[in-house]
Amino acid sequence: MENESFPFENCSNFTNEQLTAIAYARGITAAACGGILLVVFVGLLILAKVNYQRVCGTVVKRLTVGFTAVSVLRQLILALHLLDYSIPGTGGLTFCQATAFLDQYTGSVSLLFILGISLVLFLKVAKTTCSLKLFDDCYKGCMFTCTCCSKKINKVEIALFASVFVLSLLFDWIPFSTHSYGPSGAWCWIRSLEIDCSVRKAGFWEQIWLWAVPLGTVILITLVLFVTSLGLIGCTIKDAGLKNVLKLGISDSLFSLAFLGFLFMLYPPQVLAYFY
Repeated sequence: MENESFPFENCSNFTNEQLTAIAYARGITAAACGGILLVVFVGLLILAKVNYQRVCGTVVKRLTVGFTAVSVLRQLILALHLLDYSIPGTGGLTFCQATAFLDQYTGSVSLLFILGISLVLFLKVAKTTCSLKLFDDCYKGCMFTCTCCSKKINKVEIALFASVFVLSLLFDWIPFSTHSYGPSGAWCWIRSLEIDCSVRKAGFWEQIWLWAVPLGTVILITLVLFVTSLGLIGCTIKDAGLKNVLKLGISDSLFSLAFLGFLFMLYPPQVLAYFY
């Protein structure tokens, strides 16, 4: 591994200039998005000091704030790849492996946050707009709390936060065991090619099962839940009117849907760059 070059100049159909353009486009947009998200996150913290209930008063809102914090970290890590690309060998192979792991780990955590937010938000919308007992029972189950030190603690929320970070760690260490974290194209990630440009089977399948499959699954589930939630809200507004719907407490769901969409828009096409 000590003799590996960064990047693999001859292992793609791109010229060095095109690889450079891809790397810089990804890194610069990540830095810009990280800066924007940092401002948003700091703003949320300030607003939470003024009115905690309004900013962090529900499970969905707290998950969204947590997702925002992870998104800031992820974007900054993606921007950090520029250091090793601009000045190859700046941090050595260990630095490259570390940024590759953090890239993969924060990506996995982000996906689980998105899935958790979508599920809880859908249950809230369904419980508010539908009269089915199933949704009421599921939502009440999600809101189950216990008292500790005179404060109410949501057990399901704690389990969600813990699983988001622990589940990702359980799987994302695997490329370390196959020595797959390292130089990959124009940055550091899971290596799917050897130095002679032959396919590295372990890295290839790790890319598929640790990123492509989870990404596709989360996108599909999120889109279905997102569109269904908007449809339920739209039908309810049509039948009962906007004012009556807002009185039911759906305004928080509308805010969370809009904010989640805003976070999605801030993510440039960096995800697609993994598969160039």
